[in-house]
This record gives sequence, C-alpha cells and structure tokens, in this order.
Amino acid sequence: MSRYLEADLTLHGATYHTVYLNALRSAENNRRRVLRLRPALTWRPAETTRLRLEAEARASYTRYDFVLPGRTAQDQAARELRYDLSFRHELSDALLLRADARLSDLRLGRLIENRFAEIPFDTLRTYAGHVRLQAGTDLVAEVGLRFYVRSDYQRRANLTYPSAGDPEQMIRLTRPARQYVVQLGPTCRIAWPLPTGHRMRLDGWLNVQRVFYDAYGPLPPADASRIRRAARDSDVTVIPNVTLSVTWDF
Repeated sequence: MSRYLEADLTLHGATYHTVYLNALRSAENNRRRVLRLRPALTWRPAETTRLRLEAEARASYTRYDFVLPGRTAQDQAARELRYDLSFRHELSDALLLRADARLSDLRLGRLIENRFAEIPFDTLRTYAGHVRLQAGTDLVAEVGLRFYVRSDYQRRANLTYPSAGDPEQMIRLTRPARQYVVQLGPTCRIAWPLPTGHRMRLDGWLNVQRVFYDAYGPLPPADASRIRRAARDSDVTVIPNVTLSVTWDF
C-alpha cells in the first residue's frame, strides 16, 4: 500500500481423512474440512517501530465415518475468530520493547451434516497479553509481565458452599456454570553465547492463578447468594516455572 503501511490477505483450505489401522479405534475414523481467512495489516511509522494486526476467521467441520449402534453421531463444528496484535519498538541499539496481545472466541457445536447446521454446546474465550523489555546484543536479558484469561462453559461444575446453620459444614452442589481461569505474573529470560558458538537460554515465569465460576440456572432460594459468592471465591495458586535450553550449531 505504501512504504509505511502493508496489507496482506491469505485464504487457506484443507481436508483431512484420519484412518486408524487398529481395528479397536476404527470407529474414530473421521474426515475434517478446514477453511481459514487471514487478513493482516502492518504499520511502520519509523524504522525502529512496527505495529502489526492479524485476524483469523476459521471454520472446521469434522464428520466421523461410522456411528456405532445405539449411539448418536459425534460430528462436530468449530468456528473461531481470533485477533493478534504485536508491537515492537527499538529504544536504542541494545534496548528493545515488545508487546503482544491476543483475543480468541471459539464456538463449538454438534454438526448436523444433512442440514449443514449445528447445535452449540460450548464457547471458549481467551484473552492474553505479554509486555517485554529486552536489553543486550550478545548477552541478552529480558523482563516482562504476562496475563492470561480463559472462560468456557462447564456442564457439571462442582460447587462447595457453607451451610446456613453451620458455617463449618460444607455442602456440595453440581450446576452448569462458566469457568474462569485468570493468570498474572512476571517473566524473565537470559540468553548468552558459549565459547564454541552454541547458545544457552534460561527462561523463568511465575503464574499467580485464580479459578472461579459463574453459576447458571435456578438455585435454592435460601442459599442462592451464598452459592454465587462461594463460586466466585477461590484459592490463589502460585505456579513457578523454569526452563534451561542449549542450542548446538553444527
């Protein structure tokens, strides 16, 4: 389009036929058709700055070759709309700022092939972001902050809430609900060259995770407020992660 603005469009279609040679799994033989549309826009206002927005619309249809007697067809349809935003800015020759964000909406349903229709049964939404500041050229160090949010539908969520008469007594209840997983935490990376030309890399990140529910459907009137409050309350889990990798160049 111009020296500052670029646009591209990709259309991709594919079909797969999965066949299991093991007779016990032959009932899982299926055919899958996938169609993807990927528009993208890249903006470079300066030589040191780049902003890119990508979108993807994906439709996937899976149909099984066989239906066992006494069972219903498990044909499935999946439709996803996803946005990816990436930002890169060189603050100096040895200092780089990067940021990435993603939004995804995935809808699943049972496919009715003869009418080309679907019965929806789940919607999975994902939000993610990562901001990083990188310093160095040969010896590279990086610090950042990452967040991740996912929500999906649970047909049978196990909820626990305190009894009205005895707060020490916990009552268990199974209800449909939307589950939320929220993660937030710092990240770091150090990469350095080895004398032989190879590279070593150390990655670390810390996830502070919270899982809670939003209950659906009718609830016992006397306990409804306590059930909803207990579903939203959750324990915080701290998950540390460290990885060490070495790259050999031959």
